[in-house]
Amino acid sequence: MKSAIFLGAGASCFVSQPTTKELLNMMKEHIQNSDMNNHEKKLILDLSSEPELDDIEKIYDCINRTIDVGGHYSRFITNYMNYSKNNVNMGYQNVIKTLETTKLIIRNILLESFKIESVIIPEIKAMYDRIWSVIQGNGSNTFQIITTNYDQVIEHYCDENWELVNGFNFASNSQHHYWKNKWEPSTNKQSLHLIKLHGSTAWQKYDNKIIQMPAPGIRNSDDDIMILPTLGPKDYKETPFSELKEQFEKILTNIDVLIIIGFSYRDPEINETIRKQMRRGMIVISISPEADQVGEISKYDGESVKIQGLPFTRFGGGIFACKKEFNPKSLDDICNAINVIFKDRQNVRK
Repeated sequence: MKSAIFLGAGASCFVSQPTTKELLNMMKEHIQNSDMNNHEKKLILDLSSEPELDDIEKIYDCINRTIDVGGHYSRFITNYMNYSKNNVNMGYQNVIKTLETTKLIIRNILLESFKIESVIIPEIKAMYDRIWSVIQGNGSNTFQIITTNYDQVIEHYCDENWELVNGFNFASNSQHHYWKNKWEPSTNKQSLHLIKLHGSTAWQKYDNKIIQMPAPGIRNSDDDIMILPTLGPKDYKETPFSELKEQFEKILTNIDVLIIIGFSYRDPEINETIRKQMRRGMIVISISPEADQVGEISKYDGESVKIQGLPFTRFGGGIFACKKEFNPKSLDDICNAINVIFKDRQNVRK
């Protein structure tokens, strides 16, 4: 059965990549240590203490929407809007300036946080070698991975035995890896196709082109290639995101099983793309300690079941949710679960 893997933030926790909630705490620390004045710091810290803004994505989305409104209507509201709380009183223009500074701080946090230490690479290889053996054993001949993560976990998995196919040109005589929308392997090695829907901390604009750098790092935020925030409507019209979305849809059209690891199902556009393929018969295996979140792509209530002693929620429409964290300790259970469901579906098809 043809398959692909979809990775959310929970798939990178085993290598200590920060979650959106952890990134929010890092942002607060950066704000405290920044050269903002006390009123500006209090504004952002008050904002980030709101219960509904409990992770970095929600904060960034809130800031973006506020700035966008200001851009369209500032001449009407500049003289009427201010911020007043906890003995802080700020005019509208100063509020917007503070929000813009915070956006830059958040992007720099992302650029410097998603680094992979070399000591962890053997663990990455062990995890994905095991997952690949399961997928390959069930009939897939290409390792296909789609992710909303900015990190370099999968790039570090690919060693000399793999050809990474991710839209960039990896010609050995080229100083930089340039975006070419290239999706065909150029060698006889086994290939790993990687679709990074929201970009990467290692991608940036350079001389009017998009290049992939060897490692992430802080730079001019106008040069980075990331969709942020990833909540709500997004603009996939620009290169490379239009091509990445097209490849995502193409992969889902041609597979029987989508294995989703550590995804929160908060993205309506991704959810609808998955639902569309489920309607034509694709099944979903969801791996997450909060696996019931998969209900976001199902109109059916889940039924708690046990398959080979493992806790599952089985939804209508071909959704199987396994309540496990993705880490080395649970890896055998996860792989056994995937194998069992593959066999179950193969029997159904017969």
